[in-house]
Amino acid sequence: MKSFQCDYKIGPLTRLRMSAERETEISTMDYKQVHWDDGSGDPGIRMSARERWSESRTKSISDTRGHTGCSCRAQTRLRRRSNPVRGKRSPRGSVRTTTMCGATKAGNLSHLAPASTEHAFAMAPDLGTAGSTDILTGLRGDTRSYFALKGRNLTVCGHPFLLDVPPNIVLTPSSSTTCVGIGQSQGAGDESGCFVGFACDTPESRHVVPLGRLLGIRFMSIFRFKVWWTTQWVGNRGSDVEHETQILMLDHSPQSGRPYVLLLPLIEGAFRASLQPGEEEYVDLCVESGSTRVRSSEFRSSLYMHAGDDPFALVKDAMRVVRSHLDTFKLLEEKTPPGIVDKFGWCTWDAFYLKVHPEGVWEGVKGLAEGGCPPGLVLIDDGWQSISHDDDPTDEEGMNRTSAGEQMPCRLIRFQENYKFRNYKSKRNDSASGTGMGAFVRDLKAAFGSVEHVYVWHALCGYWGGLRPRTPGLPPADVVKPRLSPGLQMTMEDLAVDKIVNNGVGLVRPESAAELYEGLHSHLESVGIDGVKVDVIHVSSSRHRRRRRCANS
Repeated sequence: MKSFQCDYKIGPLTRLRMSAERETEISTMDYKQVHWDDGSGDPGIRMSARERWSESRTKSISDTRGHTGCSCRAQTRLRRRSNPVRGKRSPRGSVRTTTMCGATKAGNLSHLAPASTEHAFAMAPDLGTAGSTDILTGLRGDTRSYFALKGRNLTVCGHPFLLDVPPNIVLTPSSSTTCVGIGQSQGAGDESGCFVGFACDTPESRHVVPLGRLLGIRFMSIFRFKVWWTTQWVGNRGSDVEHETQILMLDHSPQSGRPYVLLLPLIEGAFRASLQPGEEEYVDLCVESGSTRVRSSEFRSSLYMHAGDDPFALVKDAMRVVRSHLDTFKLLEEKTPPGIVDKFGWCTWDAFYLKVHPEGVWEGVKGLAEGGCPPGLVLIDDGWQSISHDDDPTDEEGMNRTSAGEQMPCRLIRFQENYKFRNYKSKRNDSASGTGMGAFVRDLKAAFGSVEHVYVWHALCGYWGGLRPRTPGLPPADVVKPRLSPGLQMTMEDLAVDKIVNNGVGLVRPESAAELYEGLHSHLESVGIDGVKVDVIHVSSSRHRRRRRCANS
């Protein structure tokens, strides 16, 4: 296994040598200062990360097509999935066609008028009746708003930060929304924020829209480098932005007085948004529904921008505005945190993987207690459920026929625990003794007084591969093969994701979703389990027809 050497700066110069298997651990560094070395010492083979980046960038063929009201650029992309530092590249490629609305060149702006449409996006919030031109004009002269358009540039407190903004971009001051009862800070929800949307002629399930060019302003961000993991990323231009960026903060300028600016992609109706790099240093906004049957052409609040001088207060204030706007979640200050948040907990995964068993859990808790770190929470991770492969007999469990990293094709065959926990016999001889998971939980809490909570793991759809169809005692299910959205296809390749995509997921029918969770959770409650860790939730981001219906059930 070759190693690579990384010379990079985050503050003082730091040198790091590691196995190539761990290259994702440096994904947050400034890639422009990373150098790759195969260990031979030959400087001729060293390649800058910028060159590696360019070598594995997406190749595109642009085909400009004229449309009335809104110019849409259709791009056919031959893309190759790679990891965040572009050190690896999959030999596989696929062709995707993406409709991109707006303009990426200032010279094209003159013939682009905001789309005039009677299409009503019923699920979008009502932020006013003004058209895009009215809203932009209002912001230009509105001294109450931190954000304004000056010419073609989007400014904050008079300082430009996004250049050459296309005219189909719609801005709505956050003062047009009501933010009450959530203890907002001074300035939150009035002139400090602005919602961003856009309009296009053609309803689609996915739109990629240029917002403006970002040049010479440092930013820090969080992006989805794997389907289920995020990490931080930094840069100072539009091309530095990563695909599937979930949050981005622009640095302030003490010299000019430009404040920090937060860009927060949102969920609007049935669509989710993210940021990604565009052409010619543009920052693009990507919105997608995840279903080809769910389409729209008009969006008013897919992105929220907020400005402030304190980056910590900025994030909190922005979340207060978004919480009031969406009304789909609550802030921590509005919630009653569960008891586990103040407890030291132990999860069995790294100790046992799928081989977890009662005796091992017992010894693990005992070792922690004797070492002076008694856990208050014990989480029994993957390995306790009754599963099988599709070709296994339904009366035989398949946990012993798989291993960590290979369990994704397996499906749930019953709500009850597998034989490892089902065959447990209580260590006590009193009337409370018994067998099974319930006896184990009782014994564990009785023997170790620190253990107040015992949780178990399960996947969103029951197990990695969902439920096995036509299995007695389980709700009806059908195997559906999901497809990753184009944005998620740009994330780092992952064997687990590939296995799920190739083998499909046994999805319950929407009308049976409640039956699935009621059956599973009621059994767990009956045996003394206090809570669950729900994993594999990325399935809800995959593209299949039932995604939206199941999510709403």
